[in-house]
Amino acid sequence: MNKPITILENRLVAECAEAGINTSINDRWENGVPHHPRAEIWARRIAAADWLFADGCFDLKFGGDGDNGEFLLYILDILCDLDDAKARQIVETEWPKIEVAAP
Repeated sequence: MNKPITILENRLVAECAEAGINTSINDRWENGVPHHPRAEIWARRIAAADWLFADGCFDLKFGGDGDNGEFLLYILDILCDLDDAKARQIVETEWPKIEVAAP
């Protein structure tokens, strides 16, 4: 089923491209890119919350290639990489402008 691309999806694609983030899950898997530590934490939290509050609706599985939990981890890796890139941009562009008063 094809779905229309939303404004949010277009923005996400543009932001990842601008930040130079590899969004290919296949590339990340084939190159053995380690998962982002925050992605690991969030994936496990989502899996736990799924069982606690939604009776395992997502039934996330981790530990094998192609598991739905692995795909979630790769998606979260991309989002964490984007957050890191945005934070670096703020540090590089905004912090130098902040004046600190002398004691």
